[in-house]
Amino acid sequence: MNDTNNCCKNCKFFDRHGKCRRYPPKVFILGEGENIKFLRHLPDVAANEYCGEFEPKVWQHTTENITL
Repeated sequence: MNDTNNCCKNCKFFDRHGKCRRYPPKVFILGEGENIKFLRHLPDVAANEYCGEFEPKVWQHTTENITL
């Protein structure tokens, strides 16, 4: 099933940089002692991909703080 409405670009976990934020980032530790570095990684996904964890974006419209 490839429903184009249920693709990554319409999912609440998809960010504008093409990353999926469904789960926390994976953290990698590089180096030792004082030269240690922590790198985090989120999966890269294409806007037209889809998976079984799709949740639609929730658009919140507000009229608060609008001056006309």
